[in-house]
Amino acid sequence: MTLADKINEALDAGKAVTIATYLRSVRVTAKNRAVWRAVGYEFFKTDSTGATLMIDGQSNGKPRYACIDGTKITAA
Repeated sequence: MTLADKINEALDAGKAVTIATYLRSVRVTAKNRAVWRAVGYEFFKTDSTGATLMIDGQSNGKPRYACIDGTKITAA
């Protein structure tokens, strides 16, 4: 099971997930994820090298992903 799967499980359970870096923290709820799923994109995913990625805005109408490996992730 990948980290992206664990995060998605926490969101499915109704928990909010917080991703904290040195500069900022982002709180993600199931509602945030549902907006991106409705247009065909996964909010959290794993790339071909095994890194966990999260949507971090958009560019030219498509999501821009940022690597969240090494960040502090909590679910509450």
